[in-house]
Amino acid sequence: MKSSKGMTLVELMVTLAVMAILSAIALPSFQTIQSASRANARISEIASAIQLARNYAVSYGVRVSVCPLTNNCCSNDWRAGFSVFTDTGSTACLDGDDELITEFPAITGTDTLKFSRSSLRFLPDGLASGYNGTFRYCPETADNPNSKALVISNAGRIRLSKDATNCK
Repeated sequence: MKSSKGMTLVELMVTLAVMAILSAIALPSFQTIQSASRANARISEIASAIQLARNYAVSYGVRVSVCPLTNNCCSNDWRAGFSVFTDTGSTACLDGDDELITEFPAITGTDTLKFSRSSLRFLPDGLASGYNGTFRYCPETADNPNSKALVISNAGRIRLSKDATNCK
């Protein structure tokens, strides 16, 4: 009896066909997992930056602003990234003795970051008085089911929204 030491062409083709079918089924699920993971990571980074701003304001007794900077003043382009800085001079502008605390990188690809205001400001007592709002992060599309939102209250409290979120 002759022993076989390899695969026939038919066996190889069947194996490749099965792998292609399984890959086609798994790929959309993998993209959903990747989108959800990116949204969770980004919203956590944003929450950390906001908490840093509030803690810095309370610890050092200064006003701290969080906003995207254009020509050293706050703008509305949150996708371009944002900065956290002490705001002792002109309100909503990085000038004079103001100190840049940290910067958040720009949002890449088709992801979206929106905030209901052009800036968020914490007072020395930790309040975001008059600056409540919602940060919305949407991976890939504005109505992605993996979108996340952070709600900031007037008291400076930050919480993750449980409501469905979109960036339209």
